[in-house]
Formats: sequence, C-alpha cells, structure tokens
Amino acid sequence: MKGGESVTFYVEAFHSVGVDDFIFEYSTNGTDWTTMLTVVKTVDSNSSQTYDLPASTTGDLSVRVVDSHNSVDSKLDTISIDDMFIRSEGAAGMPVVTIAATDATAAEQGADPGVFTVTRTGDTTGDLTVDYTIGGTAAEGVDYQTLSGSVVILDGSPSATITVTPLEDLDDEGTETVVLTLASGGAYVVGPADSATVAIIDNDGAAVDDRAIAETSVYGTATGGLAGSSASDGNYETIQEETFRNKKVGLEHQWEFNVTGGSSVKFYVEAHHDSTTEDFLFEYSLDGENWISLMTVTKTADDGTYQTHTLESPVSGTVFVRVTDTDRSRNEPSEDTLYIDEMFFRSE
Repeated sequence: MKGGESVTFYVEAFHSVGVDDFIFEYSTNGTDWTTMLTVVKTVDSNSSQTYDLPASTTGDLSVRVVDSHNSVDSKLDTISIDDMFIRSEGAAGMPVVTIAATDATAAEQGADPGVFTVTRTGDTTGDLTVDYTIGGTAAEGVDYQTLSGSVVILDGSPSATITVTPLEDLDDEGTETVVLTLASGGAYVVGPADSATVAIIDNDGAAVDDRAIAETSVYGTATGGLAGSSASDGNYETIQEETFRNKKVGLEHQWEFNVTGGSSVKFYVEAHHDSTTEDFLFEYSLDGENWISLMTVTKTADDGTYQTHTLESPVSGTVFVRVTDTDRSRNEPSEDTLYIDEMFFRSE
C-alpha cells in the first residue's frame, strides 16, 4: 500500500438475516487489531462503507472480518462482499489524477466531438502518461475514431484532453455512450473521479432516404437500372461512355428524385470508375437546366464508403441529378465506365 495524504478503506458488503453482524478490523503486524467498521446491512444497497486509516499507513496491511456474536448460535450466517479496497490519495511525490467529461455530448451530425479532460493535482513536473480503459455502448472504430488507451499530460501542464470523434454511419442506433475509466499506474494515484461518460447523439432516427424514381441516358450506355443503385450490395448500375462522330468520348446520365425535405438534405453516392485519365462529376438541379456541383468521383475501386454533399438550402419535391465525364478532348479516347452501388438523398 502506497499511503498518502489520505488512506481510506472501502467495503461493499451485506450479510444474511440472523443474530450476527460482521466486524472488519486491520493490523499492521498481524497481531494487534483495530476495528474499522461493522457491516449491519442485510441487502445489497450498492454502496460502500468506509473507514479513514491513519495517513501515515503504508506498506503491508492485514484486514480480517469476524462475527460479532460469539455465543452458541445454531444458525450459520453468511457475509457477501461485492467490492473491497484501500485508496491512497496524495501519495508523496505522486500526483492524483481524475477524469471528467468536459464536453459530454458528441454528435454524428457535423462530426461534433466530445471531450474528456484528465487532470493531475500536485507536482506537474515532467510528462505524465495516464492509462485508461474504454467501455460504453458505442463501438470503437465503428461509431467513433479509435482511441489510444493512454493520454500524456505534458511537462508543466495540469491536464490533457481526449477527443471522441463520431463516425458517420447509416444505422438508426439512438444515443450511444463512450465510458473512459482511469487505470492504475506506477507514477500516479487514481482519484475518486475515475470514470466519465460522453454521449454520441445519432442523426439517423428521423431520417428519410429518397432514391431515384426515373432516369435518362443522354450519352453513354447504362445497365443495371435503378435497382443497381438502390442498395450498397455490390450490384451496380454501370454507365459506359460512348464515342461521338467527331471521335470524342463522353458520358451524361440523369436521374429524377422526389425529395422529402427537412431542415437538412444531404446527397449520398457510393461510386467508383475504371478510368486512368479522368473523373466523373455529379451535379443537381431543381429545374433540369441550371446545375450545381455536388462532388467529383475520383475513386477507382469500391472501398465501401460514401461521398456526401449537404445542399446549401434544404429542398423538397423534384430534384434532378446528373453525372458527366470531366474530359471530352480527343486526348482521352477510352470508353470508361462508372459504377454506382448506391445513391440517395437523406432528409432530416
């Protein structure tokens, strides 16, 4: 036991109903015993009883529990111990570290991060690496970016932060949590505030996804139809460029959507192409004549991720989307193919 400015014995226990209570005692030599506390609870209240040991207590310490009734008693009583430990705080030369959720709410919308702050008290000389364990209902690497499991408080600083960055997904998960708990270490003492929680707010609960209801090929050959771009399943709608009479190669394809609308409308596309010399531009229009850029597909392999664009002004009703190739010069004669796995507007 390290000892420190305060040394406290904790026990969470209860016993069966009977004549006996149970007494906890401690000894520094195994011979002389000092009473700390008596367990009288007969149900598990999920709370600890405590006893403050002398601050000078360090090294090996023995703890025993004895029944309080030594008379003849035919009933065999039982004590149940859920948790028991000795906490030293303010150990000589060792800082006390605590953790708090200083921004306890993160959100998928806008990748709004949450923040934990780890603070040390006492000497701030030197870098201090503090370890922590990760829990909660959110999945690390799926719902938020992977955390390292440790944080460094730099020389002279009393604290350091741990940022929880949400990852956008399409699952309706509700609010999930990230729980960090400080782990013990040889260079610090963990204080009472040893755990904290950040909540990740989902942005998919009230979302409505609208997929294309009609399509038209202006230039190029399309296969797979609307079904090919309706789900992220590896079945594609493919559009291949065609060669014009002037030996130029091009592609233009249009879709029509009926967008539900809301406070936020975002376009999603999961697509890639096989060209080595050009890319493919997606645009949208409310009238079929004036076009606004959405994004450029540059990927040449299906990586299973979406490109997204939030419309500057939320819209509803008929929205047109088109895709065109970015190079129609004679220097680009190959008839390249665009592969669309999924495409939709999300209204929230």
